[in-house]
Amino acid sequence: MADPLSEAENICLRILAAPGKFGGFPSDAKEDIERRLQDVATIVAKSKKKIMVRSPEGQKLSADILRDATALQAVVANLSANGRDTNVAEVNASLQKLENGAKKLEIYWKSFEYATT
Repeated sequence: MADPLSEAENICLRILAAPGKFGGFPSDAKEDIERRLQDVATIVAKSKKKIMVRSPEGQKLSADILRDATALQAVVANLSANGRDTNVAEVNASLQKLENGAKKLEIYWKSFEYATT
């Protein structure tokens, strides 16, 4: 099985690279979602280099991030596949869960870095 954080980062980058993924969104909403998704990808990239993510709690948080990234990917794919009007609130809700998980993981490993310095 691949590393959950690497897989989550790849999902975020694939969503960002997909052409027309948020075509029906207003431009300000699209820019906000893309910026937030890029921020999550950056946090995940930093986190996967930290030793604490290998702990049991770190593995649980990593699995949660992968689950939320996969859910976001499904929401985005569903919106474009169905050809229906895109729902900004649906994408925002899914992205918010992913952001919260990434922030929890970042706080987790930063707290150990702070305690050991």
